[in-house]
Amino acid sequence: MGERKLVVAVAGASGYIGNNLLKKLKGKAKVIGLSRNGNRRENTEDVEWRSCDLFSMKDAEKSLAGADIAVYLVHSMLKSAKLSQGAFEDMDVILADNFAQAAKKQGIKQIVYLGGISPDEDEKDLSRHLKSRLEVERILRSYNVPVTALRAWLIVGSKGSSFPVLSKLVRRLPVMILPKWTRSNTQPVALEAELKEKEVSKKKPIIGPLKQDVRSVQRIELPHSWTADETARYYVKWLSTFLNPWVKTDVDDQLNCRIGFLGNRTLLELSYSADRSTKDRSLYYITGGLLMDPDSNERGRMEFRKIPGSNEVIIAIHDYLPSIPLFVYYVTQANMHAFVMSCFRHHMYKLSTIERDRLGNVVSNVR
Repeated sequence: MGERKLVVAVAGASGYIGNNLLKKLKGKAKVIGLSRNGNRRENTEDVEWRSCDLFSMKDAEKSLAGADIAVYLVHSMLKSAKLSQGAFEDMDVILADNFAQAAKKQGIKQIVYLGGISPDEDEKDLSRHLKSRLEVERILRSYNVPVTALRAWLIVGSKGSSFPVLSKLVRRLPVMILPKWTRSNTQPVALEAELKEKEVSKKKPIIGPLKQDVRSVQRIELPHSWTADETARYYVKWLSTFLNPWVKTDVDDQLNCRIGFLGNRTLLELSYSADRSTKDRSLYYITGGLLMDPDSNERGRMEFRKIPGSNEVIIAIHDYLPSIPLFVYYVTQANMHAFVMSCFRHHMYKLSTIERDRLGNVVSNVR
């Protein structure tokens, strides 16, 4: 009986680097290729494809089942919903946190992460992209699963995502005004000679049609020692106060929430998922209301997630299908949601400032 092959799960296997990594692992390991459209790909003797939406922790847990090593080649620069609200950095937080928690639950022995090179300068002077890469690395390390971080700069290759952008900029613009962070020294990385362009598949990545869904991701500073669960409960109460008298909120003993409008009209029903929630992540499924499309909704949800090692929380809506046409939603409900979240962010910042001042006074009195 032959020795059991190592099982390697590759998140981002359908991308440029992932495709080439699969070729290098051929015959050396059993590979689980993770992709949003894994069901559209054919399994081979060495590669088993699995569909995986890393914005869903449940998907991440199922996809990593049976793996020994997990390779993380994911970023959120590509569009993942028909309408997205939020910064790519905050979406990267959700993807990395789901992956890291799933790796811990499935007993992954090692996470291998391809990040970005970090120049010897203050982190606040780095580009948004590099700051995000470092934050992702910290999150992956937050759940006691060993992590090997490979920090690289620009991957040179005609099928990559960064190099073609750089090439087009140089060809099309005679002069460019560059931001300060472009002064950082770079170290381009080339793929090995046997993986030159002629050996890279000429087929375009398989990307399925996007649903008519909405994803909204917001990062908010919390007062000292607040949990995600506390934030979720406080948000519901604050919403009722902030939009009084037009909007009322009711919460039952099971923490299910009904957001109503002028009497008995229900705008949204949020069902609390006790088995998927912790103090650091509070999950509600969107299960009803005038603002939801009941015929198309499959797993619309709202979550409050504490960012590991920080005093910040991510408030996100995923796979939400509104009842009104998307172009109408874009100019109405989307703007209203952005306004409400901006006001809540400002409110929580004020609470954080008051809490910091209070703690500062306590420390001064002790001294």
